[in-house]
Amino acid sequence: MAVVGSLAVTGAGNGGMPVLDLTTPTAPRVAGTFPGFTTAVALAGHTAYAVQLGSSVDLVVVDVATPASPAFMGRLTVGAGGDLKVVGSLVYVASGGYGLKIVDVSTPRRPTLVKTVDTPGLATEVAIANGIAYVADSTSVQVIDVANPNTAAVIGSLATSASAIAVSGTRAYAVDGSQLKIIDITHPVRPVLLNATPGFGAPQGIGPPLALRCRPTCPGGSGATSVPCSRKSGDAKVKGCV
Repeated sequence: MAVVGSLAVTGAGNGGMPVLDLTTPTAPRVAGTFPGFTTAVALAGHTAYAVQLGSSVDLVVVDVATPASPAFMGRLTVGAGGDLKVVGSLVYVASGGYGLKIVDVSTPRRPTLVKTVDTPGLATEVAIANGIAYVADSTSVQVIDVANPNTAAVIGSLATSASAIAVSGTRAYAVDGSQLKIIDITHPVRPVLLNATPGFGAPQGIGPPLALRCRPTCPGGSGATSVPCSRKSGDAKVKGCV
């Protein structure tokens, strides 16, 4: 869910992207719904951004200035997407096996890919702070300098598994299954694990978001896929395989 003032949007899977009116806190209501299988959302002003699954996995830009009638503005195929954050005119998409994708939405009707920063694992969530992106990348936390999005690059990493991440001050907080991990990011190029405490987060065995998973036909496997996705296989990134 994403909230700005008395307006909120949420990813409701097959239920699309409901636009919520929170003007009366004791009686929130659905003002309108944008269709399409939605797995992740962000909101800036009266513009919403959603990861949607169809024949492809797309970043979709939606005008919610009139909450009862959310309107399509633009679309960009991102291949996969489990989380996104918007900062100014840029959207950062944790794009599974593709890594981190940085998208320019300064012209909402023509979102443009600025940079893809490959990561070694499966990018499931991203947090942005002070020109740095912190990516939960399945087997590690990747630290990416995004101060200049055109030259964004990995500047540090921590070999600790993570599926979700948030940042506050000089600390990053990552969740891995049932563990909460607290990471010192005073020096982003050298993140340090301070503590890993069990009993927090989701139970072990919870997989990545649907937008990062599929059941394709792959070497040594079976099944058909309706959405593109990817994984890393050694040094190769095999699209359509999990």
